Amino acid sequence: MASLKTFARNAFLRKSASALRGCSGLPKDPSSVRALSSLASLPETHEMIRKTCRDFANNELIPIAGKLDKECKFPKEQVKKLGELGMLCMDVPEEDGGTGLDYFAYALAMEEISRGCASTGCIMSVNNSLYLGPVQKYATEAQKEKFVKPFLNGDRVGCFALSEPGNGSDAGAASCTAKLDGDSWVLNGTKAWITNGYEAEATVVFATTDRSQKHKGISAFLVPIPTEGLSRGKKEDKLGIKATSTCYLIFEDCRIPKDNMLGEPGFGFKIAMVQEQQSSPDQNRMTVPYIELKDKHGNNIYFGSFGDLLIPAFPMIQDFRQHKQDIREMDLKPDDVLITGYPKTGNNWHHEILSMLVAGSAEYNKDFNPKDLLEYSPPQKGDNPPGSPPRVFFTHLKFHHLPKQVLEKKTKLIHLDRNPKDTWVSLYNHAFGLKSTSGYHGTWNQFFDLMISGFGYRYGDWFDHVLDWEDAIKTQKQVPIITSVFEDMKKDPVGQIEKLDQFLGTNRGRQLCEQIADACSFTKIKEVKKVPPEIKKKMFKENAAGFYRKGEVGDWKNWFTVAQNELFDEVYKKRMAGSSLRYTFVQ
Repeated sequence: MASLKTFARNAFLRKSASALRGCSGLPKDPSSVRALSSLASLPETHEMIRKTCRDFANNELIPIAGKLDKECKFPKEQVKKLGELGMLCMDVPEEDGGTGLDYFAYALAMEEISRGCASTGCIMSVNNSLYLGPVQKYATEAQKEKFVKPFLNGDRVGCFALSEPGNGSDAGAASCTAKLDGDSWVLNGTKAWITNGYEAEATVVFATTDRSQKHKGISAFLVPIPTEGLSRGKKEDKLGIKATSTCYLIFEDCRIPKDNMLGEPGFGFKIAMVQEQQSSPDQNRMTVPYIELKDKHGNNIYFGSFGDLLIPAFPMIQDFRQHKQDIREMDLKPDDVLITGYPKTGNNWHHEILSMLVAGSAEYNKDFNPKDLLEYSPPQKGDNPPGSPPRVFFTHLKFHHLPKQVLEKKTKLIHLDRNPKDTWVSLYNHAFGLKSTSGYHGTWNQFFDLMISGFGYRYGDWFDHVLDWEDAIKTQKQVPIITSVFEDMKKDPVGQIEKLDQFLGTNRGRQLCEQIADACSFTKIKEVKKVPPEIKKKMFKENAAGFYRKGEVGDWKNWFTVAQNELFDEVYKKRMAGSSLRYTFVQ
C-alpha cells in the first residue's frame, strides 16, 4: 500500500477539519464529506487518501475491531502500519519527516479509519492533534529530535495530559504544579482520563508555574515515559472505544530537565486551547483568530467560526466564541431597529433608508461606521447611554444568533430578501473586490461551484439561510418582523418606504418618504456613500465598486451560463420544495 507521503500536495482545506462538520452549509447526513464530494468532486490527492484509508479500514481494522474492543487490546500492529502509511503525522511538514498534508486530508483519513475501528481512529487523532500538534508547533529543534521524530512512524505514540480530577478539561485551572529547582522542573499533581496513557512514551503536560498569574501562569512541558516520579493509575473500564487505554498520570516529585518546557513560560493556556479546538468537532471552542479553507479549485477562504455558522474573519475579533456570546448578551433599546438578511440582499441600502426614517431626515449619515454590522466588532458597554436615540443595526446572522433581548424587548426586525441569482452575482463581485484574506480570488465559475455545492460562502449555504429565516418568521410570532424585498424596493421605492415607516411607527409621512427614496436612489447613493479613500485602500482592490455596485434586477443574466442556470433551477426546485418563498428574477 503506497505511503500517504506520495499524496502530500495540492492543499485543499486548511486549519480546521472540524469546520467541515460545523458549517451549516454542508449536507446534514453522517457522511457529509462524501456527500460534498458527490456535488463537487474531490481533488485527486484527497480521493487517493480516502481510498487508501478506506481499503486499510476494510482489510486491517473491520475484521478485528470487535475483538480488540472486547479484549481491551491496544492495536499495536495496526498502529505501526498506520505510521508506515504516514497517518500518524499528517500535519507535520515533510521536511520534518511528516506527510505535510492539510486538514481536509486529515478529516477524510480520520473518517475512514474510525469507520473501521473507533479506537484506532482515537489513537490516531491523539498522536496527530494532541501530541504532535503542539510539539511540532512550539518545540525547539533539539526538542523535535527527541519528541517528534521518534513518534512519526508508529513505533511510538504520545499523549496529552491536561484534564485533572477536580478541574476536568478546564485549560485555565491546572492544580498540577511545576517548580524550578536548579536545572530541573519538579512536577507534582495528577492528570486524569489520559488517552493512550498506558502505551505513550511521551506526554505534553500542563502545570502551574506561577499561581498569582492564574491562567497566564500555566506552562507546558514535555515528559518522556518512563521517568522517575511518574506513575500510571489503573486502566479505566469504559463503555466503548476500549482498545485505547485511558488512565491517570501521577506526578510525585517528577524531575525533568529545565529545557523540557514547551514554548515560553505561561504559554500553556494558549497551547491547550488551540490544540483542543483543532482536535474537537465543537466549533464553539474556537479561540484562534480564523479558519483557512480552500475550495476545490484551490482558492483560499478565511472564516471566523460561530459554531454552526462560518462568518468573515473580521480583524477586530480575536475570540469568535466570546464575540458570539457578546452579541447574544447585547443590550438593546426597545426602539432599536435590526436589519437581517443574507449578504448582498440590500443591507447597506436599507440601513441608509431606515436610518433616515428613524432620524426623520433625508440627510445622509456621512460617517463610515462598520460597527453597525453586529458581526464586525464586539458590542461595547456604554454604547447605549440613557436618552440616546434609537440605533439601526444590521446583521447576516440567523435568528438564533441574534441578541436575546430581541425576544425580551420585541425588537423590530426588517428582514431582507432578494432573488438568489442576483444575490450570488453581487456577492461574488463584492468578495472578488476585497483584498487579501478578506476576499475570494477565484473566477465566477469557481464561485458558482462553491455556492451550488451546498457549502456556500461566508454565512454558509444560501438555501439553508433563507429557509431558516422563513421558519423563524413563521414561528417567532412574538417578534415584529417585516420582509422587505429588494425587487419591490427597486420597483416602488416610495411605497415600500411608506410600509417601513408604518411598521416602525415613525409616521414621517409621504413627503419625507419621497425625499428618502430620491436620496437613496442607486445613482445618488453610490456617489454619496463611497467608501472613504483611506479605508477603501485597505479593504478593496483598486477598481472594486465598494459596497454599492449596480443594484440591478436581472444582472445575473450577464453572468450565469445556460448550464449554470439549468443546474441552479434544478437544485432550487429540490432544495426549496415546500417553501412559500417566491422570487422575481427580471423586471
